[in-house]
Amino acid sequence: MSEQQIRTNPALEVRSERRGPVDLNELVGNFAREHRLQRNDDRERVFSAWRRVVGPELGKQAWPARWRSGELLVEVASAAHYHELSAFRSQELLHSLAQALGDDRVKKLVFKPGTRSGRKN
Repeated sequence: MSEQQIRTNPALEVRSERRGPVDLNELVGNFAREHRLQRNDDRERVFSAWRRVVGPELGKQAWPARWRSGELLVEVASAAHYHELSAFRSQELLHSLAQALGDDRVKKLVFKPGTRSGRKN
């Protein structure tokens, strides 16, 4: 990371009244907090877009479980819904997600059997 990127990144900002050495633990902690919040915001945007795209009925049968590196893992309640989504609707859903999000951050949909117990979605 360049010195300019560090100076312009609010997570890495050091109070202006401070001169001299900077506490590396504080700097790294600020950076980690900022990036974790961005990841959580991004995750919530993707999960919310999924819910809007599939609607309430299908949303009861297929829900987002994990978002990582362009891949959205969707858990599916039944074999019939799994087959429908993975075999016939995957590309349509990717396109709809891109429209809902305004970009193509979701590159791949992965479906797997799942249960909703313990989920907060």
